[in-house]
Amino acid sequence: MINKKQLKKALLGISIASALLSVLSVSISFYLTSLNDNDRSE
Repeated sequence: MINKKQLKKALLGISIASALLSVLSVSISFYLTSLNDNDRSE
């Protein structure tokens, strides 16, 4: 059986990974929109 400590660590790691992924996707979308804005200004 899996220890509760190991389960908590796994859940914590998954939550941290998902948070990083969401931050990464938001930053990528901002980056893409800024690229589009630069194209329009020229």
